[in-house]
Amino acid sequence: MRVLIFSTSAWDDTNATGNTLSNFFAGKSWKNDVFYNIYMRNEMPNNNVCHNYYRLSLSDMVKNYFFSEKIGYTFTSVNTVYSNSKIIKEKFIIDLIHRFSLNFVYVFANFIYRKQKWLNTNFKE
Repeated sequence: MRVLIFSTSAWDDTNATGNTLSNFFAGKSWKNDVFYNIYMRNEMPNNNVCHNYYRLSLSDMVKNYFFSEKIGYTFTSVNTVYSNSKIIKEKFIIDLIHRFSLNFVYVFANFIYRKQKWLNTNFKE
């Protein structure tokens, strides 16, 4: 069976959501299944259960909305190469949004999601 997991953050055993997913799906009854994770932040996954990922961050969607860039990144845990500076920069921005309760950012993000320009060939694959 193929299992698709949608999440905001990457499937990482060091955070609560990722640890819960790993604990739930790491059992022997799931050993023949293939897991896929679609997530919405510039983070790298870190687990032993899932090996197929699709990353589509909000910053990528905003860039696509204004500049029509091709967005979405499909990878497996084997061929993962990613810049740490992007991860640090996005985490800093997210922390600022939470600290100052900038709710208009969530309204703008909702607007971007509903336009569905991010439903490109990368996502459909």
